[in-house]
Amino acid sequence: MNSLEVDTLVHSYLVESGYSHTSFSLLHESSIAAHHSAAAAALATSTSTTTNGRKHPRESSSSTSDSHPHSHHNPFDQPVPPGHLVRILQKGLLYLEAEARYRGDPAEPAPRLIGYSIPNALPLPPLPKHPAPPSPDLPHPPQPQPRAPTPSSSTTPAATATTNGIAEPPPPPPPPVAAPTAKEKGKGKETAAGGTKRKEPELPEKEEGEETEDEDVQMKPVAPLPAAPTTPQDEEEEEEEGAVKEDPPLAGVREVKEDDPAVVKLRGHTMPKVQPCSWNPKVPALLATGGGDSTCRIWDVPPRPDHDESGRVVREHVVCKHSSAQRRADVAAVAWDPSGSLLATGSEDGIARIWTPSGDLHLVLSMHQRTIFSLKWNTLGTMLLTGSLDNTVCLWEVNSGKVKQQWSSHSDSVLDVDWNDDQTFASASMDKSIHLFNVQRISPVNRFKGHRDEVNVVKFSPCGTLLASCSDDKSVRIWSLRQIPGFPLERNRDQAEEGRVIDDRDHAGSFVLEGHEKDVHTLAWAPWVEGQKGPRLLASASFDAMAKLWDADQGTCLHTFSRHKDYVYSIAFSPGTGAFLVTGSDDGKMCVWNVKERRLVLEYTHGGPIYEVAWSPAGTQLAVCGRTEDVAVVSFDPTVSREL
Repeated sequence: MNSLEVDTLVHSYLVESGYSHTSFSLLHESSIAAHHSAAAAALATSTSTTTNGRKHPRESSSSTSDSHPHSHHNPFDQPVPPGHLVRILQKGLLYLEAEARYRGDPAEPAPRLIGYSIPNALPLPPLPKHPAPPSPDLPHPPQPQPRAPTPSSSTTPAATATTNGIAEPPPPPPPPVAAPTAKEKGKGKETAAGGTKRKEPELPEKEEGEETEDEDVQMKPVAPLPAAPTTPQDEEEEEEEGAVKEDPPLAGVREVKEDDPAVVKLRGHTMPKVQPCSWNPKVPALLATGGGDSTCRIWDVPPRPDHDESGRVVREHVVCKHSSAQRRADVAAVAWDPSGSLLATGSEDGIARIWTPSGDLHLVLSMHQRTIFSLKWNTLGTMLLTGSLDNTVCLWEVNSGKVKQQWSSHSDSVLDVDWNDDQTFASASMDKSIHLFNVQRISPVNRFKGHRDEVNVVKFSPCGTLLASCSDDKSVRIWSLRQIPGFPLERNRDQAEEGRVIDDRDHAGSFVLEGHEKDVHTLAWAPWVEGQKGPRLLASASFDAMAKLWDADQGTCLHTFSRHKDYVYSIAFSPGTGAFLVTGSDDGKMCVWNVKERRLVLEYTHGGPIYEVAWSPAGTQLAVCGRTEDVAVVSFDPTVSREL
């Protein structure tokens, strides 16, 4: 490696990234331009001094003797492939990780490009080489006969194992593993997040120095055994083995497919990854969606789909572009303000943007250095919270477009933020902690610690006296806010607050809700209605393909919804009374449940995995986003669903 090669790689990266002025400066300030001109001149000379396709011997020998020792590695001899510098950096990180594991370094900090001290080089042990086993369909080639060891020759213990001076015969080869029959193929499966994974047959372990088969004995063809007589039942089972079995129809459940008349498709995104979505609270027909194509799109969704197929596909929409010539900026979060007049978006470039419903860019909020993963408006719509992977939380004043405060109390990425009222909020982080803030203070009011892994989501209860969180440690936790000094509860409603179980001496202000078998991805509180009877309800969605309903007053599980077969990414109660609960899963299913009766009332099958579902303000439509370019809007009639 020399400086010319490094300069060439950096120049290629700058050109690919669109930094035209910087690449031009590097080209002429480094030695790249001189070598490039020399390479071009050499090419012209070689072309002019050839006769019948051959170079003159004298000129060829002189050019070879006068060339630089590394001239055969001239970077301009071959073009630099796109992304070559990034691939080299990725290879370097993989080597650093392998080196760290070989030394036995702790898992944190993990090797990265910036902020990681590179230790001295350590030679890695040679990687083991495992020869591929011979194919059973081809005859084994004849092996040379090994020589008999002489008494004076040195032999390995495995080759000359003796007992009382007499050589023992080699161990017999292991018995062949029988292939599973048609009836046995359904056995030996493990579930992984709802999906099935077939176990491979376990081969007998080979001890050190043991040979699997004798090289002196050649394989001989074996006559096939006569086939056992088959019955019509066995033939039907073999035919159905390769077929994909669909779930049987459910009684009293409305099953909706993509081509159903009740489904409206919003077509416009150019990449099959649409995740965040948000309905306008004042104009119920407006839906905003963010995608991996670096755009946010605003749709005018019809209240009822037309019976004509062309009327069920909406193509007209407003496009809010986030990308630039230098880099992409996938949209990771979208949220309408309470008045419905402004739309906030957070993107991969660390910039928050505020748009009008017509798609005009209103404000650009630039402070974060990495992806904005969460953003929330306060109830008045005067301030905006943003949480980023750069470990910080920013509070923005919308009128001025300036940041009012930036908190850096977390030691790892901030995954979620949530308001309790216009003065207090909470943040969840990958550092396993939850921080409570007051906008008037520069440090957290309180830090909740107890989770053993990343905290994914944090949400205040509608009554404002409880805080729920979920984590990759497979648990959901509920925290009481009543005994925290400096954390006022302006919306503390009298709903049997005195003598709560969570505040007694045994629980010390927190519930630990366990029961999920894998990471808990998100959660949702049921709406609270004045004069409502019964416990406060909390729902959680997990990568174990299940959703759970919890009694937040007693800290107990009321029900487990286990219809899905893969990760459950999204969960939400219907607006108003919260009579229905919707779940969206990686298995492409959206399920709507009757909360009181704990039964399934609607199941929609999407064209791909589902990442997010959202109720319309009236509770009559459901937006479905996922790993497809189209966004689906499914009509829902609460009155009919209650009668089913």
